Amino acid sequence: MGVGFNSIYHITDSPSFITDKNYVILDPHEWYFEGGYALDFVENDLQESYKDQFLPFSKPFGNIQFDRPFDGTIFRYPLRTEQDSHESSISKKVYHPSEILEMFEKFYQRESVNCLLFLKYIETISFYEFKKGAERPELLYQIKLKNADKVRKQRRLIVEKIIDQMKHFQHQRIDTDILKTTYIAEFCKYSKTDVETEIQNWLILNYLDNLNKADKYFMDEYQRNIDDYKFVPNVGLAVCLDGQLAIGQLFCFLPLPVKMPFRISVHGYFAVNFIIKTFL
Repeated sequence: MGVGFNSIYHITDSPSFITDKNYVILDPHEWYFEGGYALDFVENDLQESYKDQFLPFSKPFGNIQFDRPFDGTIFRYPLRTEQDSHESSISKKVYHPSEILEMFEKFYQRESVNCLLFLKYIETISFYEFKKGAERPELLYQIKLKNADKVRKQRRLIVEKIIDQMKHFQHQRIDTDILKTTYIAEFCKYSKTDVETEIQNWLILNYLDNLNKADKYFMDEYQRNIDDYKFVPNVGLAVCLDGQLAIGQLFCFLPLPVKMPFRISVHGYFAVNFIIKTFL
């Protein structure tokens, strides 16, 4: 698992998820399994035997039919309890539902549209609260790429070409295409407390430069090549067109806590290179 996924251990000790026909439980403490366990929930009819475990994945919580594979992935993060915190070697912090609701609000107010600017496949982020006794969850916040049908192809153009271009580059060592795409993305923000839905229009540019040039630069400067995919010259720029006092931010797909000295947000691949020198 990557650093981004591992951040969920701030709030939970035993995440689980469903994808295709697999039900996977992660158990880093090895309380019940040796690190985790995967089961075929379709073949083993697990939903009938373990209704409580599968309730969060079923309607109206999720949208899974348990007699067939699920085309997608749904994660479940049960909050760390007081009892868990005494035994947990990951964290002693217990998060209560009120604190999670506060996280939702802060995300909506501070990040919102920023999180969707340079993503390629995620088009909507929604936050719901399911109150005890309610028949269905209540929508609290939503951030959505409103004109997804118009810009979906442009958003995915470069990321879907990178792997093929890298293979072409590795095997033949010939010039690769320079790819670029520009489009206007229309985002909408909704909160149950808003009088009306907020609309923002962003001009977004994505650019993939020549792989040979990038490879030569890293070989000359760092004696490294770009074959590990971390040094792909894929960059992006985004600026809000609606006059909001947006502050530019640095991105590596998702926003980083680095503000730019101008209104344009900048996305790029980043890799950290450690050089250790010994002086005798």
